[in-house]
Amino acid sequence: MIRRVTTNDAPDLLRSPSGESVVWAVADADPLPAWVAADALTPSELERVARTTHPQARAQFVRGRTVLRAALGVRLALPPHSVPLVLTADGKPVLDPAIGFDLHFNVSHTDGVALFAVGPVPVGVDVEVHRDGRDLFGLVDRFFTPDEREQFRALPAELRAAAFLRGWTGKEAILKGVGCGVRELANCAVDLDPRRPPAVRRSPDGADWKLTGWVEAEVAFAVAVR
Repeated sequence: MIRRVTTNDAPDLLRSPSGESVVWAVADADPLPAWVAADALTPSELERVARTTHPQARAQFVRGRTVLRAALGVRLALPPHSVPLVLTADGKPVLDPAIGFDLHFNVSHTDGVALFAVGPVPVGVDVEVHRDGRDLFGLVDRFFTPDEREQFRALPAELRAAAFLRGWTGKEAILKGVGCGVRELANCAVDLDPRRPPAVRRSPDGADWKLTGWVEAEVAFAVAVR
């Protein structure tokens, strides 16, 4: 259902869909892959770039939207700038339903890396970098459900940093997949124990979501697929 691939392998799988959601990461330090054209953005997206004053946010949007449009263009056999993206009421980019093509995607960007997913069913992704000095208990108390807070406190101290990253990325991936934003945090819960496979305990839409996640070099990734 979820296939992790390299950036260079992504186009072949997008051209020959197998019913799986294709997931890949792109490091900011790497050059754009050969299959990604640098002129993929539309005039309205270029206007958004011009209005963005924060250099990092501007660079992340340009890189993320460029790779996304290239990937969707491969799947739809369209020039990247012609891929018809529209925004939902919550601001989530989706394919224009008018084209009648049931394709879903999601993107997440953090310091140094972006994660992309494209597939036949709703999908959400999140990527986060481990940071020392975070107030984990404070963040858990603020953003996690009562059951998650109880589980977090019951875990051995040496597992709590990993448990927090699993919970943070997993919940964000589900919320992004549903497209509801953080207003549904109270209705989203995951298993925090890093010794077990990732699992969804409660989703905002009541649907059956499959969750997977992994950690590479202090970077945590999560993918939720309905």
